[in-house]
Order: sequence, then structure tokens, then C-alpha cells
Amino acid sequence: MKTLINDTFILNGFIPQQINDFTLYSSHDQNLKNYWLVLECNPSYIMSKQSELIDLCINEAKDPTVEKNINIICLWKIDEFSDDINKSIQELEEDPYFFKKHVLSFTQKELNGLNEELKNISLQDLLGEHLTSPEVFEKYKEEYGRETWQSLLYRIAIKASFIKTNKKNLGNISDLKTDISIRINSRRNDSELISNINKILLDTNTNEKSDPIDILNKIVNNLKENGHEF
Repeated sequence: MKTLINDTFILNGFIPQQINDFTLYSSHDQNLKNYWLVLECNPSYIMSKQSELIDLCINEAKDPTVEKNINIICLWKIDEFSDDINKSIQELEEDPYFFKKHVLSFTQKELNGLNEELKNISLQDLLGEHLTSPEVFEKYKEEYGRETWQSLLYRIAIKASFIKTNKKNLGNISDLKTDISIRINSRRNDSELISNINKILLDTNTNEKSDPIDILNKIVNNLKENGHEF
């Protein structure tokens, strides 16, 4: 996963800098400084080392503005998804101190599937045409919760928000509201979660030109505001 994420950053114009076992990526686009620290670890490690990590980044980048312009991605390999996993993710991502935090959780099955797909297409095409392909999006919806490479692809796009999507090839997601409601209801018996997702869906307008990533990001952000991990 670390190699895949490294290639993703470089593809999007970031410059890597190795710091011990971590990698600090920087991008200076039109005088806008943007930093991302990537670690392979359990979220609890970041919670306990935040002060040390931010000081390390400031010293290595030699830029005092790092603290105001830095995100952190925690690459977390898990055996399976569960409520405890979601709780750990939520606790870190909602912590307001030092970094804007993102946990990219994944299973070996998901990663294997994505690597197999990359044997046939380039990473640029995967993050471009595939990311907004109607066929890929339909497969993602059909097999939601089955640890597919499509699920990991969309998770990467949501967590690594710097990825530039291909706006020329957008999938038809007019039935997204119905599909998400079905998945939420089948996933867990949580009346509060169902109530929140239904409200979000009612407030979300989609059509055949809607961007799946924009819609997913809106849903994820709204659920986080209501204390859920999606």
C-alpha cells in the first residue's frame, strides 16, 4: 500500500521526503504550500505521538507554516472491518489537534485486487477514467461490503482529497440515494444512522452529470458531523 500511495502522490505533483520510517510529501502550487505525512501504523500510535510528529515535520521541511498546512494519512492494514475499527478511525479523524487526520484502512484482499487491476492499466488511468467510470461505480455498489478493489479505490479517493478526478467521464449515479439507503439498512441496525443518512439523501441532488466522488465526499462529511464513520 505504501508504494501505491507514494506513486499516487508523485502522480499528483508532490515531492517525497523520507523521515525515518515516514514520508513527508510537499506541493507548492501557485504559492500554496501543502504537506501530507504518510505513516503505516495503528491510529493509536498517531494519537500518542502527535506533538513529536509535527515538530519533526517542521524541522525537516524548514517551514514554520507546516503546522497550518499539513494533513496526515494513516495507512492501516486490518483483518476485517468492524464497529471497533470504525470507532478507532472516528476517534483519530475527529481529533482537532496538530494535523488534519485521515485513516486509510484496507484489507489484504482489497489491496491484492487493486494490484491485480494495476497489471492491466496504469495508475493514472485507475485514478482517472476508472475512478469515474459508470461500470466501476456500479460494481462498487453491487458488491459493497465484500472487500473489493473498487471499495478501496473510492476509499483512497475520499481520504487522499488532493487527487484530481477526470470530469470528462462521469458515471450515471441517479439511483445512488436508493442504493446507499439499502446498503446502510443491511449493514447495521442503527436507527440514528439510518435517520441521518436519510436526511442527507433528501438534501442531496444527483443527476446523470453528478460526480460520484463529490457525492461520496458530501455523504462522508455529513455522517462524520453526526458521529458516524462511513
